[in-house]
Amino acid sequence: MLRLAWLTLASALLLAVLTPLVVALPFIPISANYIEAFQARFDPRPVQPQRRYITTFTAPTGFRYSWGIDGYRVSYGTSSGQYISRSAIPNAIKVDQNAVNSCGALCRRSSRCNFFHPVEMSGSSEGNVICALFTAKQSKSNAIYDAGPGTTGGFVVSAYGFSRNIATADSVATSSTARPTTSTTTTTTSSSSRASSTTSSSSKATTSTSLSSSAQSTSRSTSIASSSTSSRTFASSTSSGVGSASSASQTSSAPTTSASAPVPPTATIDSLSSGSATNTTTMTTTTTAAPTPTGPPPPPAGATLVQFQPCNGINATVPMLVNKNYPINGSTSATTVWISQHGASRNFEDYFRSVRNVVGDLGVIIAPNFYASFDRGRQYNRTTNLAWNSNDWGDGADAVAPANISACSSFDVYDALLAQLADKSKFPSLTQIFIVAHSAGSAMMTKYGVLNPSTGARFVLANAPTMPYFTLVRPNSTENCTSYDNWAYGFSSPVPRYVAARAPDRESAFRSWIGQDLTFMTGDLDTYSRDFSGDQGCQARAQGGLNRRDRGYAWWAYLNLIGGTSTNVTAFYGYDSFTNQSVTSLNPPKFGARQCTVDGVAHDNYGMFASDCGRAALMGNATLPPDPGPLRPYEDEEEEQYHE
Repeated sequence: MLRLAWLTLASALLLAVLTPLVVALPFIPISANYIEAFQARFDPRPVQPQRRYITTFTAPTGFRYSWGIDGYRVSYGTSSGQYISRSAIPNAIKVDQNAVNSCGALCRRSSRCNFFHPVEMSGSSEGNVICALFTAKQSKSNAIYDAGPGTTGGFVVSAYGFSRNIATADSVATSSTARPTTSTTTTTTSSSSRASSTTSSSSKATTSTSLSSSAQSTSRSTSIASSSTSSRTFASSTSSGVGSASSASQTSSAPTTSASAPVPPTATIDSLSSGSATNTTTMTTTTTAAPTPTGPPPPPAGATLVQFQPCNGINATVPMLVNKNYPINGSTSATTVWISQHGASRNFEDYFRSVRNVVGDLGVIIAPNFYASFDRGRQYNRTTNLAWNSNDWGDGADAVAPANISACSSFDVYDALLAQLADKSKFPSLTQIFIVAHSAGSAMMTKYGVLNPSTGARFVLANAPTMPYFTLVRPNSTENCTSYDNWAYGFSSPVPRYVAARAPDRESAFRSWIGQDLTFMTGDLDTYSRDFSGDQGCQARAQGGLNRRDRGYAWWAYLNLIGGTSTNVTAFYGYDSFTNQSVTSLNPPKFGARQCTVDGVAHDNYGMFASDCGRAALMGNATLPPDPGPLRPYEDEEEEQYHE
């Protein structure tokens, strides 16, 4: 009994001593959140006592909010095969509703994008808000990276995930004008159609003002002298887009809309002139109509429309979109110019946006447009704008419109443009010119560079459908294709006037051209099954089959073989065929070309330019980032179509 009483007393005393200590000591309870709590306690960064990410964002139409997280982002790596590309949202300070909408717009314009990931950064050289696009939904549990990739630096403040509603058919969003749309349901379908607007004409020494459905467009004419004795005439049109305001012109800059986040591109000219989108619905019959546009759409955000008169004695012009640093009046202090060349869709708005998306307003951006004579709507003025027979502008052909036009080649346009850039009274500080092109624009600028090897420009050429071969060999069979070496695919006749005047010997042309600063980019998903458009003639297929990707790989193998380099191109498409045909070096004095494969990107100028390789090339980096090599996902064409 005495022993029991003693033990009871001892236990009571021990409990009295330990209870205050238990209350006072900051023990962490053992639970499912133990590790996170422990990490938070010893995290070297400042403690964030409250959630920073926002839960009240409204998902853009066609998307749903998936998740938000503080301090972490999803990987931008390509190993998963789901990452597409990323880009900074211009002028965004943090992730807000505008940034979400802009990121959603970038995702919407890509048929492959099913998930967008806005990431707010602090201290990153890439920008404050990064928009990453993915082909599939990314789980919140995959958000494990707390800093920017590589040397971009900075740390993640917050990040978000938005998933596409696969069951909802998204309509194509447009950036500039409201188009009449009508939805009618009789059973379970609704259709929407687009009507294009016609342009109003402008002439020298006049000022014209036109109102669109949502913005006012003002045109004025100004004469600007080029570096040659002739003068080039410009008419500029600065328009405030929806949600943006025009800023006044300065002596060193062109009038421009205030910079804003990227917006989705307008539909291509072909889609404006025909076709309708159909999707399933259960709604009753409804009809809505936007106001009919009464003039051309305003330029995209950050752009001014100018009319460039390139050929002496010809009043017809080529429309160009330029940013605020372009000197419509006076001069500019810019040291760099980026010329963005569109492809077969003739959509200079997209190409202005996709380059500005990467370089911002660090220098001058110029995006010319080469119309086809059958085009309608948008900025095209049939009475004043130069136009070509379909896409013959890509081969250096002469314009065929307006009526009774005299000789003026698309390459003459570039001659005049580069001559203007050499005018020190307007560009006194200019040190480098980038010619950035995609698709048919890449093929065009390759041919222009071959004919003009002394421009000093730096060429960034992505996803070209064909190239001008310097010899008669091809990676694929030329059987039953007698025109496989005609001009544009090779150097045989017939050739346009501009080309004939220069009459280049093909081997000499290669030796002069290959020493230029050339960057070739190939998207490893730029395949026929993903994009049926483009050149599929026997001349194009002889350069690598149905896929632009394989033609691009073969071109790089070919250049290295005739260039006599030590670069290992044995894994590239066409290498075995070329070696079997005994392709040998043409012994150029210098080889200035480089190449990269962009993983996870198809025929998409936005994705190509915004990739790590694209950014490095557009910014003039001395070296390109490591790439995965000549990847060929789904090499077998039948398997490729099955996966689609």
